[in-house]
Amino acid sequence: MTFFVHRFSEFGRRPGPFGATFADFAGLDLRGRRESHRRQNEAQEYWDPETGEYEVFGDYGAAETADSLFRYRLVVFSNFLTVGSAVETHSRDLELLFADLRPGAVIIVLGGTGTSYQDIYERIADIARRAGLREAGWHTDTLGRIKPTDSVAKLVKESQHRVYQYLAAVVGSDGLKRDRAWPDYWSPKPSARARPKFSLRVFRKGRWRIQATRPT
Repeated sequence: MTFFVHRFSEFGRRPGPFGATFADFAGLDLRGRRESHRRQNEAQEYWDPETGEYEVFGDYGAAETADSLFRYRLVVFSNFLTVGSAVETHSRDLELLFADLRPGAVIIVLGGTGTSYQDIYERIADIARRAGLREAGWHTDTLGRIKPTDSVAKLVKESQHRVYQYLAAVVGSDGLKRDRAWPDYWSPKPSARARPKFSLRVFRKGRWRIQATRPT
């Protein structure tokens, strides 16, 4: 049922427990949206037919309510910033998002390990530093190393296969290409050619907590 509701919300573009709060990252300004909410609810007018005048009423907690909206502690970018041009296109959006985060918020960037990705990560790191975020003292380009025989690999492939089955039900299996041996999404079994490596970069607004070491 959870899977169905998620798919229904995504493809039907209907609000729901799994629907997207924001349909597009481009132009996303959380601070601006909070300010707009405050202005709309701080003072409003309505026509009173008994007095023949406009009456003003407002939500006196509008400022506090607005300030609590769209506050995120964990932001994940996965399979989104895949080319340098995407970072350039969304640089302003990234700046606004990073600057809006409160101390303690964490950003996770997942992506490929190729040479082209290193430039992407450097650009993101530069934007993060200017916004007061600090990169973790470690990062990895070998996250996972998932083998085809691992249970995680089976779970990932089964999820991909369900998407393939859905698309096949919509457009027909003849409408989907199967002229290549890989990626073989039509098969629920993990492929030996699947890439086992991923890159991981982590940033935090403010200082990283220092774990106290216990005496041995």
